[in-house]
Amino acid sequence: MGMERTFLTLRWAILCLLVAAVAYGALAGVRWSRPRLAGRTAEDWAHDLARPEPGVRIAAVDALGALAPDDPSATLARLEPALRDADAAVRLHTVRMIGYELPSLDGAQKALHFALHDGHTEVRLTAVDLLHPNPRGGPLPEPACARLKELLVDENARVRMHAMLKIEWFEEDPESRSRARCRGLLDPSPEVRRVAALGLVESEANPAAALRALVCTLDDGDRVVRGVARWVLRERIAASQTALAQLRELAEDRDPRVRNAASAILTNRTYPQND
Repeated sequence: MGMERTFLTLRWAILCLLVAAVAYGALAGVRWSRPRLAGRTAEDWAHDLARPEPGVRIAAVDALGALAPDDPSATLARLEPALRDADAAVRLHTVRMIGYELPSLDGAQKALHFALHDGHTEVRLTAVDLLHPNPRGGPLPEPACARLKELLVDENARVRMHAMLKIEWFEEDPESRSRARCRGLLDPSPEVRRVAALGLVESEANPAAALRALVCTLDDGDRVVRGVARWVLRERIAASQTALAQLRELAEDRDPRVRNAASAILTNRTYPQND
């Protein structure tokens, strides 16, 4: 009986060791195997970026984005060539993936800056929206700021508006922010002019220039722009006696348009009445 019991105990011990070994091997295989999506590794999906079908390349970009958390730097390196893809939809998906999945990488912001020069409107617009300062602190890189200022005269109104707003939010120089807003008041698009006028309600690095631009906007061809400009002027004058003094100076401006508008405000012929 003693021998039989010892044999049974030994057999159970060996069986437990075998089960443990198999389980460890399975877990180790899961731990050390390369991440996969739909049974394919990131390298497999990256190879599809060279395929001729745009839909296949878009699927590859999306798959690489899904695998990005496993190796962000390697994912960015695989996606960057797609920013030069011949198909705009592929480039757009690539910008989105880089901006949404890899925003904390320094190289991601450089990639988005590259996309600011894209020939397709939606790609440029998306790059503007996803561009942001380094998450570890600091302003936008100077090349990105310079490109945003160039986009203030982009052919597309939405790109111009979003570039103006991005400068307003992330440009450290108050003078640059003020110039961007004042320039927006001269934009061909009424929507851009409305947003620009509304942004001038706060104090500016050059309040006299902002006030002058607002006064010139009172005869804008768009009714809403005129209304916003009047409201902003009302707020600025109510908040500062300096603004009222600057308005009196504008009533003697050399430009008849500015002089007449400022005089009309001071005599209450135009301000603060509505259309």
